[in-house]
Amino acid sequence: MAQLSHGGNTPLFDRLSLKGFVSPAGQSAEARLLDIEASIYKELQSLTLSRSRLSIEQFLKTARLTVLDWGLPDLTGLSAERSEDRDLCARVVVRAIEAFEPRLSKPTVEIAAFRQGRDICRFSLAAELRLGTIRERLIFNLGIDGDAV
Repeated sequence: MAQLSHGGNTPLFDRLSLKGFVSPAGQSAEARLLDIEASIYKELQSLTLSRSRLSIEQFLKTARLTVLDWGLPDLTGLSAERSEDRDLCARVVVRAIEAFEPRLSKPTVEIAAFRQGRDICRFSLAAELRLGTIRERLIFNLGIDGDAV
């Protein structure tokens, strides 16, 4: 028999800071989904704009990442010319999402381009939103800022 699995909740401060916030009972399901998607996008931007204290190798090998490991390791040494580096970059981003964004599952990352302006790379993320009984496939386009701290 299939079991119902539950995802995470929208963070409290995201719910409270929404302009014109109304109780969930007063919102349509579509409006709540848009709010959740915006909250996830904001968290993903924060994640990609932050640098972890760990090296790439440590980041990928650490069994359980903590808030002290938040962000992405330094990726500036990777090259767009090498498919191995593009694959490594994608693995790092997937690992970060699995560790730090519990509302998303089954993330896949496709590196779109390296070195565009200040960005180390641009990528497309596809993942499944798991929130209560909701299952929705989401796609985000993000960049990893080379000037991030």
